[in-house]
Amino acid sequence: MKPAAALLALFLALPAAAAPQADARELLDWLHAARDDINRAGKAKDKVALGRLRREAAQRLNAWPESAGFPDCRAALAEMVDFLNAYQRKDYAGRDRNGWRFRRHLAGCEHAVAGNW
Repeated sequence: MKPAAALLALFLALPAAAAPQADARELLDWLHAARDDINRAGKAKDKVALGRLRREAAQRLNAWPESAGFPDCRAALAEMVDFLNAYQRKDYAGRDRNGWRFRRHLAGCEHAVAGNW
């Protein structure tokens, strides 16, 4: 009876183990879409859209726990928030620095998500 219970526990745990991967993939897709929206709004100098994106990124950052795995995905999200805050403050050196860090963490996130498929 114990092997059957162990097998049942394994099958019940599989969807829970796959959930962080699916969440990371969804976050990565959102990061790509948000980056395109930020570039478009920045070129148009649409501060309202940039503020909305900053708030949405901050909400996603608060919802993504540090212990959830995929640290580069969380770091990319944090750098996106910092980038938008620097843009709002007109801190161009900080904006460039955070943009560079965002791209580095985004590449790490892409690698981590692709490596786990």
